[in-house]
Parts: sequence; structure tokens; C-alpha cells
Amino acid sequence: MSVSEEQQRTAQDQQQDGVGAALDIVFDVAKWLVQNSGAVGGLWAQMTHGVTNIKEWVNETNYEVEVWKLDGGFRRKDHFRIPPRQTVHAELWVSWADNEQQYADHHVTIVVGGQPLAYLHQSGKLVRFNTVEEFADGAVGVPGACGAGGDRRAVIGADPQGRRGFMISTL
Repeated sequence: MSVSEEQQRTAQDQQQDGVGAALDIVFDVAKWLVQNSGAVGGLWAQMTHGVTNIKEWVNETNYEVEVWKLDGGFRRKDHFRIPPRQTVHAELWVSWADNEQQYADHHVTIVVGGQPLAYLHQSGKLVRFNTVEEFADGAVGVPGACGAGGDRRAVIGADPQGRRGFMISTL
């Protein structure tokens, strides 16, 4: 075998070794993504201001809390009740609404002891709320972790004077 043939073969072997190493890296990354898909998905949702998913509902009041959402139509979805002083693990994706027309059938309702507490919707980079059931352009963010995207916990409580309130935190 001539020197140039040997050099050519060595270059081909090195190229194949490089391709093999690159494939190993691709497979390792794919394996890591599969193993960590939940964390990656949550981080992606936060970075892109994607879906806000309230997964845990903590009722620190002496009253039943009722939660539901409207999300395209006027039939209640993700409708559940949280007994007094209990925690419920139930997923609810916060509905998007950027105007009055969307809000009409895209928002979350929180009721404590039969009295409406808050109405939530997601718009832009925030989960927003109002204390009346109507769209408020530029409404304030919910107390706590108001950034859109990711998994959340909602805590509903009352102060010593009985005034009810809520906050949202990250999980």
C-alpha cells in the first residue's frame, strides 16, 4: 500500500471515529432529555411564558373552596371542590384571554364559602386576576409567582379578621 493510500485510509478512519463520537453525544443528550422531560418541559414553559398549570390547591380556610374554568364555551371544566383545611392535587391549566371577547369564556373562578374570591386568566407574561367577573386590560398579576408558564400551587386563606385571599407559588 502506498503512503497516500495509507494516509487516505487513516483520514477515513478518523472521520468515522468523529462521526461515531458525535452520534454517541447525540444519543447521550436524547437519553438525558427523556430522563428529565418533566423538568425540561417545566423550564421551557417558564422561559416561553407557556402553559401555567396549577397542580396543587391548598385550602387554609374553614370554608369549602370551589374552583373551575371556562375554556372555550360556557361549560365548566376542571371543576373541583376543596374541603376546609385540606389540600387537593388537581391540575388546572390557566386559560388565556387577551381581550373581553376571549375572557367571556376563558377564565378561572375561585369561590370560597359560596362567595366569589377571584377570577384568573393568563395574558402576556403574567397570570392576572380580578375580583369581579370581567376582563380588565392590564390587570395586575396574581399575588406570589405571577409569571406565566410552569407548575404552581394555589393557597387560599384568611387573616384573623376573616378577610379571604389567595396566592400562587411555584412547585
